[in-house]
Amino acid sequence: MIFNSFEFNPNLNLHVPLEDETLLLNANIKQVDRVGFDLTVLEQEYYKINGFDLNKKVVLSKDSAKSSWDTIFQDWILEPLAEQNTFIDHSGLYITYPFAGEAKQQLQKYIPYRPELAKLVNLKGKVGFDVCIDYIKGEDVIELVHLEYDFGLEDYSTYLSMKKRIERLLISADWESIKNTLSNVHHKITNDFRANLLGVNKAFVYYNRL
Repeated sequence: MIFNSFEFNPNLNLHVPLEDETLLLNANIKQVDRVGFDLTVLEQEYYKINGFDLNKKVVLSKDSAKSSWDTIFQDWILEPLAEQNTFIDHSGLYITYPFAGEAKQQLQKYIPYRPELAKLVNLKGKVGFDVCIDYIKGEDVIELVHLEYDFGLEDYSTYLSMKKRIERLLISADWESIKNTLSNVHHKITNDFRANLLGVNKAFVYYNRL
């Protein structure tokens, strides 16, 4: 299993204002912080003018209501698993940045005309990772593990150490044993139960941007 060694810069922000201020009144800002990393149309415009390259990530996740995200994204696991019948449903590294300086002042200026802009003013930056691995044989599908961890940018070092820990656990995991355990459990299986089999307490750790 090979992981992407890419590292984000946690010290950046969105400070350059938009040249076309009509966007502040018209651009879509629905579902702010929908999944923490999917950017609204107005956010995307700020990221672009601030020099960030956005990715249109095709969403392969089984539990997503959208077919793609516009976000800062990097693939995490770069090669498929060697274990037979084990497949990566999705894996990724993500980051968002807060508004600052003239860009933040521009948003504040238009809040009286569009109150929802206050959400963007208050957005915090965050970084995180997501991975889901399945066992598939014939028509049988077992979700082996699904982890989503978010951290505030102020805790970037914690993000790095946790990411490295999860990478070590994924490399050393006995997927066949995990599959057998899940196959023989008769109670409702939770994501935390799957995470425990891998060696972590929680499957999902969220950091709200608002």
